[in-house]
Amino acid sequence: MVDKGMLQSLDIGFGNKVVNALATLFTEKGQKYTLAHETDKDYPEEAESLLQENRENGGYETEIVDTDRLGCQVASGGIIMSFSTSMNSVTYQHFSPNNVRCFFHETVDDDGHVRSVDRSSIEDASYVIIRLGLVDISKWNYLAIFGRSGIYPKGRWVEYTAGNTTVVPEIGDEDITSEFEIDGEICNPLSKYIAENPDNSENVPEYPIAIIYGGFTDTGEAFPTTTSLYYQCLEISCAASHTLSTSQEAAAGTKVISRDHTAMGKPLPRTLAGKISLWAGMKFEYHAHNSQASKDAYDVLKFIQVDIAGSYTVPDYMVISDDHTLEAASGIALKVKSAPLKRFREYREKKNRESVTKIFQCEKVLIKMFYQGDDTAVEQLMGCSQTWTAGEMILPENKKEAAERVVLLMEKGLHDMISALREVHSLPSDEDAIELYETLKTRQGEYPPLAQNKNKMVGLLRDAQGTGTPQGRPGNEQ
Repeated sequence: MVDKGMLQSLDIGFGNKVVNALATLFTEKGQKYTLAHETDKDYPEEAESLLQENRENGGYETEIVDTDRLGCQVASGGIIMSFSTSMNSVTYQHFSPNNVRCFFHETVDDDGHVRSVDRSSIEDASYVIIRLGLVDISKWNYLAIFGRSGIYPKGRWVEYTAGNTTVVPEIGDEDITSEFEIDGEICNPLSKYIAENPDNSENVPEYPIAIIYGGFTDTGEAFPTTTSLYYQCLEISCAASHTLSTSQEAAAGTKVISRDHTAMGKPLPRTLAGKISLWAGMKFEYHAHNSQASKDAYDVLKFIQVDIAGSYTVPDYMVISDDHTLEAASGIALKVKSAPLKRFREYREKKNRESVTKIFQCEKVLIKMFYQGDDTAVEQLMGCSQTWTAGEMILPENKKEAAERVVLLMEKGLHDMISALREVHSLPSDEDAIELYETLKTRQGEYPPLAQNKNKMVGLLRDAQGTGTPQGRPGNEQ
C-alpha cells in the first residue's frame, strides 16, 4: 500500500535523485508529438493547433510529468481526462495507484466472444472508482466510472461522497454530488461514443484513464505498486542521521569528571560549557576520539547509495555529489556508466507508448463531443494519428573530448556539418539538425561572430584585406 507520506518522502533526498534520473520520458530535449492525417498529405496544422490549445489550457505537460514521476516512485501512476465546458478544454489530473480501485467480473464479452478477464488491463474492468479527496473525518469524495453493460448501456460517470470505497450509490441516491448526463441520458462520454459508433474504427477506450508504468515491477494488476524505494530511502535516511550524530560526538570528544573520596556526596556541575567550578577532590578530563571511524561509516553509506541506485540503473554520479569525479571521467567512462539507464529508458518508452496513444484517442473523442469552436479543425483532428517521440537522454560528457572527436571526424570526412551539429547539440534527428543549420546560416549574416579569423588580422605585417602583403615599415622602403 502506498500512502501520501511515502510519496512525500520520495520527493526529497536520495529518493528524489533516483526518481529524477528515471522520470525523463516527457522532459528530455527532442520530446515531441507529430500528427499525420490518414488521407490528407499536408501537415494538419489546424488539428495540431487545436490539440495544443487543449493541452495548454488543461495542464497536460505538468500532469503527464507528475504521472511519470509517480510511475518511477511506486511502479505506476494514473492520469484521467475529462472535459471542462467552462474552460472549453480537455482537463488532465494525475492520481496515485493507492487512490484507484478496479473491479472485475470473472469473464468479459469481447465483441461476442466470452473470455476470462485480464486484470492487468483497465479496459476489462466492470467499473473503476477513484478517490478524489477528503470531505470530513469519515467521508471522501469519489468518482465512479462504469463501462457499457446491461444495467448501463452507455456507461455511467458519477461523483459521490461515502465512507465505503466499494459501494457505489444507486441513481438518485442523496449521496450523489454529480451524475453526468447528455440530453438527460446517464452515460460515460466514451462509452456513449462507442455505443453510437459500433464499428469503433478509432479504437476508442472505455475509460479515459491512462497508466504510466515505472517498468521495474509487474504484479499482473492494472496498477502495480511497490514500496521498495521508499523503505530503502528510509533506511538510508536513518543511517545518515546516525552517522552524523556519531560524527559530531567524535568531533566534540568526551568530557569526564572524576572524584575521589573527599568529593563524595558533592554535587556535580550543572553544565560543562564555559567556565565551571569543581569541589576539592574533583578532576576534569577531556578525551578526544578518532573521527576516522565516522568517516569510514559515511563512505560505506555512500557505497550503499550507489549500490541501490545501480539496482534502478541510475549511475553513481547522479546520486553522489562528487563533481570532481564527473569532470575527471572520460567520455567513454561516462557512456559506460550511463548505458544501463539509457537502455532502461528505451524500455520504458516502449512499455508506455500504448498509454500515450490512449491519451490521444481520449482527447480526440472528448474534443469532438464537447469542444465549442472550429468544426473544421475538429474533423481534421479526428482523422489524425499521433506519433510520440520521447527524445533522447542528454547525458553528461567530457566537452573537450567531444569537441576534439567531432573536429577529427570532420577532418577525416566521416562527419558532414549536419551530423556534426546533431552530435554536438544532442539532436534526435537529421531534420532537427538541418533546421538548426538553416537558423545558424540565416543569423550569421545579421550577427557575425565577434572574433576575427586569424587570416584576416589587421596589423603591421598584414594588410586590411588579409592577403598577407607586407606593410611598409621604417627602414624597409622599396
